[in-house]
Amino acid sequence: MQTKRLIKSLINNFLFIINAILWIFNIRSVGEIVTGINVGSNRKEKLIYGLCSLLQ
Repeated sequence: MQTKRLIKSLINNFLFIINAILWIFNIRSVGEIVTGINVGSNRKEKLIYGLCSLLQ
């Protein structure tokens, strides 16, 4: 049980770091690429969306 939780946590941290790097370079996030949904047109909108997603 602990191993599954550790793996999920590592994947979550990895995706967070990748999305943060993509946000810095103003590239579409992993979720946008996978689903095809555009969450914002500029960095401010993407930051607000990311913060709201983090709160959920």
